[in-house]
Amino acid sequence: MPIPRVLSRPAALAAALAVVAFAVWTPVLGNGFVWDDGPIIVENPDTRDLGSLPRVLLSPDQTPPYYRPLNRASYLLDHRLFGLDPRGFHAVSLALHVANVLLLFAIGRRLLGAEVPAALAALLFALHPVNAEAVSFVTARNNLFALLFSLAALLLFADAVRRRSTARAWASGGALLLGLLSKEQAAMTLPALLAWLWIVERQGPRAWPRAWRAAMPHALAAVVYLALRAVSLGPAAEAGAAAPGPLASRLGENVVTIPRLLGLVVFPRELTIFHRPGPGGLSTGVLVAAWIAIAAAVALLASRRTPGASFGLAWFALHLVPLAGVVAIPATTRVAERFLYLPLAGAALLAAGVAGRAVRRWPRARPAVVALSALLLVALAARSVERARDWKDDETLARSAVRTDPGSAEARFNLGVVLKDQGDLAGAREQWEAAARVDPRHARALTQLGTLSAVKGDLPGAERLLREALAAEPVPIAHLNLARILERTGRPEEALVHYRAFVRTATDLEASLVPAAEARIRLLAQ
Repeated sequence: MPIPRVLSRPAALAAALAVVAFAVWTPVLGNGFVWDDGPIIVENPDTRDLGSLPRVLLSPDQTPPYYRPLNRASYLLDHRLFGLDPRGFHAVSLALHVANVLLLFAIGRRLLGAEVPAALAALLFALHPVNAEAVSFVTARNNLFALLFSLAALLLFADAVRRRSTARAWASGGALLLGLLSKEQAAMTLPALLAWLWIVERQGPRAWPRAWRAAMPHALAAVVYLALRAVSLGPAAEAGAAAPGPLASRLGENVVTIPRLLGLVVFPRELTIFHRPGPGGLSTGVLVAAWIAIAAAVALLASRRTPGASFGLAWFALHLVPLAGVVAIPATTRVAERFLYLPLAGAALLAAGVAGRAVRRWPRARPAVVALSALLLVALAARSVERARDWKDDETLARSAVRTDPGSAEARFNLGVVLKDQGDLAGAREQWEAAARVDPRHARALTQLGTLSAVKGDLPGAERLLREALAAEPVPIAHLNLARILERTGRPEEALVHYRAFVRTATDLEASLVPAAEARIRLLAQ
């Protein structure tokens, strides 16, 4: 069946893509602030006054060495426009996602040579449910910004090379700088530009010197970013925030990490905010089969190169590099759905490129490819609508995590915290006890159970649970609560040790409790 002529027009297709992307993700507009949105946006004074802008632009995020000032600055503008109405914040994030869909469509038209395959790539990206975390979680907006400016930098760079335009080259460099100021993962735009020269422009290393003028602004952007980062973080933050573990150990984790990330792209069923560390249920046989499939797919694409599929694969692989442990980062997990937002743009181009090649090589397969693509897109859209609704509020999100993985101690613990904040202490205890059964060394669950026991007057039981928690992990609040119990039971010297340990290890979350602990230290030390 011929495609209607009106749909072959890029502007009409772009408008249709924007409408579809907006419609599928519309449920996010009814969601509230969830998860880390509380401490990072709602309770953070730096999001409420535009006068904070200079400090925001030249200071690290709450967890150094992250330096993402553009993302944090956007919250200031949101607050000026919408106050603390979450609908406005979500509308901005949704608009950024739609913009990324349109930019990917523009890149797809150049790579894939026709509007329909480009639209397929854009739709695969627009409707994929793994994007729910980036689109629905306001605090994850840095991923949206990073992709926006990375794709803009790529488009402008391509124009600069083909038209020998100095203005577009500088605009591309500026876009790269904005991407870097949004999230560190945007640094992979630099090798992606080289991949564009090699794969799309067919310019090998000998021809690259001719493109040096187009690349100079990007080198300058990287220098400016590194200078701003150094000024804002300082050497102490850079040196003290690296994730533990040797390089060989981190790289070895990729045997499991990469198949799990690919699994979320190919089979986006068990989506959750708490993906377990390690194999996550993958057996050795499944891992071996996954790596054989990965190697076979890469070999096949390398032997039958097409610009769209090859560049899509390059983009996808390059944007997985920051997740591969090459650089130590202070992350609790390397398997999180928001991390896949940038790589997924390449995966969508890859899938559309393969589909386009199949149709060109086997024209009779066109109806089957169209039918399968339509079914896939409908299934993705339905799952995305469902997943967007999971982010309605903290309890809905927490229950979705437990429903997806009832054996996750972290999901159980998080639901317990949500129920505790709502005043449901019985429900909270039930979830924390379930977390402790799954992981007997879950220090935060043990701490909360110990605190509940102390509130109910069971001081011996509370002391036992708090000591078990501290044996597993030096949780600051466990030190504080144990110190209070020890003081109440006539052991001031032991209490003094734990008060001091609390003051020494307290984070920003416990900062308000430090003065009272210091007062007890002064009193007990007399």
